[in-house]
Amino acid sequence: DFGEACKWIAATFKIEGMNTSFGSAKIEMKAATEKQKDGDYIFKYRPQLTDLELKTLGPLVTEKTALQYNLFSCKWFIQVKQYPENHNKYPGEKKQIITKSSDTYPILVFENDVLDAAGNPTGEKWQKIYQPLNQEKKYRFRYAGKKPQNYLFGKDLIAADPDFEPLPEGFNEHNKKEYQKVYGEFGEEDPRADVIIIAGGDRDALNVASLEYPVVWKNSETEPLSYEDYKFLRERCKKLCYVGDLDATGVQET
Repeated sequence: DFGEACKWIAATFKIEGMNTSFGSAKIEMKAATEKQKDGDYIFKYRPQLTDLELKTLGPLVTEKTALQYNLFSCKWFIQVKQYPENHNKYPGEKKQIITKSSDTYPILVFENDVLDAAGNPTGEKWQKIYQPLNQEKKYRFRYAGKKPQNYLFGKDLIAADPDFEPLPEGFNEHNKKEYQKVYGEFGEEDPRADVIIIAGGDRDALNVASLEYPVVWKNSETEPLSYEDYKFLRERCKKLCYVGDLDATGVQET
C-alpha cells in the first residue's frame, strides 16, 4: 500500500527523516523451557528460497547454486538467552528470542559441518546467519554453534571434484622440460582447473558461482588465508585469482 511504498523508497534510497523500518525482522520474546539452555539455537527452514531471496543474492543465482553451498531460506530462528540478575528488563530470566523473516525481509542460513582435527564431520552443525537487508551492516551476520577459527567456504566442493586434481609432487609448469614431457607443449594434458577464484564475501561468491566459476571465500574478508588453504588451492589450479570489494576494506585486503 502507499505507506509501505513510502517506507521502501526511504529505505532503498536512504532518505533521511522518514520511517525506514519497511525492511526489518520481526522479533518476539517468549519464556524459555526448562530443557532449553543458554546459547541454544533452533532453526525453521522453508523448502526453497523465495524469489526475493534469490534476487537479493544476485540476478543469476538459482536454488541449485544456493544448495551447493548449503544455503537455506530461514522462516525463523530462536536464540535462547539467559539474562543476568541486574538486567533492567528481564532480570534473571531465560528467554527465547524469536527472529522472523517476512515477505520484505529475508533471512538466510549457511549450514556447515563441524569437523574434527582430521577434517571429518562430527555430526554437529554450525550456522552462519545472513540478514542481507539489515540496515546496520554490523548486524547482517551472526553465528550459531561451534564456529571454527578459520573456515573456507567452497573448499569441500573442490576437494570432492575430480576436475581439480593436483599435479604430482615436484611437478610444475616452471620446470618446462619435465612439465612439457608429461603434459604437452602447451599444458593441454594438465589435469588442474584453469582458475579458482577467491571472492571477498558471501554474496560476491554466489554471483561468481552463478557464472559457473569455481569459487571459495573466507568467513570474513579480513580473516587471513592460511598457508594450508593457499597450498590446497594453488595445487589444484593454473591461476588463483582474488576478487575483492572496491570499498576501503576490500582494497586494503587485496
